[in-house]
Amino acid sequence: MDNLGNDIVSYTILVTGSTGYLGKCIVKKIKQEDIQVISIARGSKNKNIEACDLTKKNEIKELIERFSPSRIIHCAASVPKEIEGEVSGYQGSYAADDSLQMALNIAEISTCPIVFTSSMTVYDCESLLDSPIYEGQDICRPKTLYAARKLSAEKGMARLTNNGLVNLRLPGLFGKPRTTGVLYKAAYAFLSGVEFNLTSTPLWAAMHVDDAADNCIKAAKLNFFPKNETINIGYSNIFNIIDSIKLLADICNVSWNCNSLVAPYFQANLKKSKKYGLSQEDCYKDRLEQLVLNVHSDMANNKDGSR
Repeated sequence: MDNLGNDIVSYTILVTGSTGYLGKCIVKKIKQEDIQVISIARGSKNKNIEACDLTKKNEIKELIERFSPSRIIHCAASVPKEIEGEVSGYQGSYAADDSLQMALNIAEISTCPIVFTSSMTVYDCESLLDSPIYEGQDICRPKTLYAARKLSAEKGMARLTNNGLVNLRLPGLFGKPRTTGVLYKAAYAFLSGVEFNLTSTPLWAAMHVDDAADNCIKAAKLNFFPKNETINIGYSNIFNIIDSIKLLADICNVSWNCNSLVAPYFQANLKKSKKYGLSQEDCYKDRLEQLVLNVHSDMANNKDGSR
C-alpha cells in the first residue's frame, strides 16, 4: 500500500512520450518505486522503450493487448519548436492536430484509466485572468492552436473512454536537463554578466519538472479513479513572468531592467488538487535557487571542458 492507501503491487503503468522532458522524468521516478513501467516513444530503437506511433490505432491496440496496463500516463505530444530563441510553434496546426489525434486514439482504445497531461495554456484568454482560476470556469477559445487542441483533447477523451480520465492542467515546466527554457536562459545570462532580454510576456505559471512528475504518478495511483476530472496542478503563488525573472535576478544578486514590459498575472485554484492529494508545497523560490545552482554547475563544467 502507498501513502494514499492504494494497492500498487501489481500495477503496470504505461507512459507515452517517455523520451520527452516530462515523460523521461516520470519513468525514472516510477522505477524508483519498483512499479512496473512500460515506456513508449514513436520510432524508438531502444530495447527498453517500446516503439509505437500513437497516430495509428492498430499499433496502440496491439500494445494495449500485449501489456494490459493498469494505468496510462499520456505525455506524448508534438511540441512547439523553438526557433532562434523564440517558441513559434504554438500556432502551428500540424503539431497541434497531431497531438490531438494521439490523445483521442489513446482514449478510444485504452482499457484502463488515463492521466492526461494537459496544459494551463488553455486559460490563455483575457476573460479568464481574474485570480485564482479554477477548472470549472467556462473557457473561451484559447489564443493558440496548441492550447485549443489541449482543450479539445480533454473533451474528446472524456467522450471516448469509460475507464476513467484525469486531465492534469500543468503549468510551464523548468529544471534540468532542460537548458532552453526562459528561466534557464535568464539565470545563465545573470550569472554570466550579460544582458537578458525578454522577447514576449505570455500568461505565465511555472513548476519544476520533478514536482510535475510526482503529481502525474500520484494521479495514476489514485485508488478511486474519477470517471472524468480536470485538475489544476502547480504552486499556489501568483505568477507573472516579469516578477519571476526579477526574483531570479535577486537570487543571482544582479539587477534586471524589464524595459517597462507588462505581463498578465495568473493564479490557479488548487482546491481539487488538494482534494485528490496532489497539492504541492509552496517551494517556487527554492526551486529557482536550485535552478541557479544547476546553471552555475553547468557553467563551471563548460569552462573546464573548454580548457
